[in-house]
Amino acid sequence: VSNQPFEKFLRKKQLFSFLKHKPYVVTLCNYQYNKRSFLTSMFGKKMIPIAVDPKFLNLEIDLDYLPKKKVIYNIRSNRNLDWLIDIWCKKIFPYSKDSELYITPNIIEYNESLKNNNIFLRNIKSRSEMINEMKEYRALTYIGHKSDIFTLTCEEAVKMCIPVVTFGIGSVSDRVIHNKTGFIVKSDQEFGEYTLKILDDDNFYLSLKKKMYALRHKNDWNDIVDMWIKSFLN
Repeated sequence: VSNQPFEKFLRKKQLFSFLKHKPYVVTLCNYQYNKRSFLTSMFGKKMIPIAVDPKFLNLEIDLDYLPKKKVIYNIRSNRNLDWLIDIWCKKIFPYSKDSELYITPNIIEYNESLKNNNIFLRNIKSRSEMINEMKEYRALTYIGHKSDIFTLTCEEAVKMCIPVVTFGIGSVSDRVIHNKTGFIVKSDQEFGEYTLKILDDDNFYLSLKKKMYALRHKNDWNDIVDMWIKSFLN
């Protein structure tokens, strides 16, 4: 569910139906759970983790494969992409000139300056093609955003053993286990340092990949179905 404030119920004239039907709120992460006020969840609330398409879970992972020094941002460009680009240009690219950042072409104006800093536009592809594309990246770099309420993209990356470097803003903090499936940082400097470590230290990257592999089947479809059954059908 969204982080719908109580005033939105009033503005959209939903209060009567809300009181009549008494919905029980199920959230997909702790971020959502904690954001729901008492008034908008007075009939009960519970958190059941998100699950991803089995295509990501069933994918074979080569633990010895070293992708090129490429990272991806495959989120909408209005989700702090400008902040990420600033970090890339100041804290990452100057220290790793053969590294590349691939971004989603949404609303950002691509220009020569971005190209000169090895920032390139991705091609929008089908789901299967996107999965094949993702295999070629070492990390997903995403600041996070307060509007993110489930961040499925980050969960998919984690299941593919692609570490996520993030500030953990919004629900991304629920998707990343620090030093196990990525890194939750506190400053631009840390963001740059962890990204560079993944890009330039092959042993560090492969070690992290193995940690992620050991955790990738946690909260798969079977686990989530069991949670729903135990919560509402027993």
